[in-house]
Amino acid sequence: MNFHTIATLAFGVPNVYLILRIGQLFINKGYRFLYALIYLLLVAIYPFVSFISAGKSGIVYDTFSWIASYYLPFCLYLFLSVLIFDILLLVNSLVKIVPRGKMKSTRFKVSCLLAFSLISAGVVFAGAINFNAIRTTEYRIEIPKKSSDIDHLKIAFASDFHLKQQTDIRFVEQFVANIAAIQPDLMIYGGDIVAGRGEGSKMDKIA
Repeated sequence: MNFHTIATLAFGVPNVYLILRIGQLFINKGYRFLYALIYLLLVAIYPFVSFISAGKSGIVYDTFSWIASYYLPFCLYLFLSVLIFDILLLVNSLVKIVPRGKMKSTRFKVSCLLAFSLISAGVVFAGAINFNAIRTTEYRIEIPKKSSDIDHLKIAFASDFHLKQQTDIRFVEQFVANIAAIQPDLMIYGGDIVAGRGEGSKMDKIA
């Protein structure tokens, strides 16, 4: 099974589950078609951005790219929220904690959907802040000295920047400043430095 098949399943299966279960659980019948249409348009943004030429820029493309990058983790946490809710519904059907009539009320449906959306958005927002905050963690390792004349070696290890055309250049400048302050003897990059094909006018400056 190749990467594209796995990525399609990982993106497609949760969205099929979400569009069906959110429609059944929280959307009144008269609004389900409109809901499905809006949801499908939102889902289409990610493959649209992925399949058009890499390195594109502009307000429209950058906006779609920004939405796509944050929609994926939002979709994941929303999927988990609805899945847990379905499990709780199963438990409730056995122990009858919440009356069935209350769960069918519009207020209950709106409150649950709003809560799940806000929780998912909150986790993504916190993750974005954490991702854009460069932190330096220091480790000291002592090993027995053998034939080498080196008394100490300072190694800087960095990974998972996922740099792309839309990356704020100040993020890269901050990283460079941090490395300059450390003054390592050796620099190691662990991978996932560039997202996509690394094309675009800004990528030369980032490099």
